Amino acid sequence: MKIRDTRAVLTSFDHKRGPFGLERCLPEEPGKVHAISRSALRFASTDAVFASKDINFDDVPVGAFCGRTAWVILPREFDNSDPDACADCGRMAKLYVDDYSKWFAEYERRRSRNLY
Repeated sequence: MKIRDTRAVLTSFDHKRGPFGLERCLPEEPGKVHAISRSALRFASTDAVFASKDINFDDVPVGAFCGRTAWVILPREFDNSDPDACADCGRMAKLYVDDYSKWFAEYERRRSRNLY
């Protein structure tokens, strides 16, 4: 199920040689796909990132639902039925939809333990 007001994210990126030096690119093996909420983005361009059709290689890491640090924001919602989806992000995403107050309490608990 695609989760509204979220984005799929990756925890790493690769580099390739471009015309002006090294450029960021998607890794050949992206690993697990994680989830972030709109509130995880702490900058003014949040709406632009959520509306973008481009991959965003962020300079400031964001905290995924599971607590991992993400650097690549994909231009699609997190889908917890994706076989590459992080299981913990999937569980948190379901909570995000079903009971936002419980999700937020868990999110804050994780933040207070420096997991974000």
